[in-house]
Amino acid sequence: MLATYLNPDQATPSIKFFPNPVTDILNIQYSGSSLNELQIEICDISGRRVSLQKLYNVESGEQISLNVNALRKGMYLCKMISDNQIVAIEKFTK
Repeated sequence: MLATYLNPDQATPSIKFFPNPVTDILNIQYSGSSLNELQIEICDISGRRVSLQKLYNVESGEQISLNVNALRKGMYLCKMISDNQIVAIEKFTK
């Protein structure tokens, strides 16, 4: 069976992280269906969580700014989770 209709509620979200490398503020541009709750986890390269933030009522087109000034220089993974599903995982450098 060939799907010819894409439900907009199930469309893949588009997420852009900038700037990369980051100095103080990591910006995340989110486009996709509205999210009641969004958990943003930042882990160091060994997998240890160094930051956790919860946001509520995230709308498509919203820009999220995270202060990462306290992080040491290095590589990090940013996981975005909603309804126990990973929305995105992106690497960034500080």
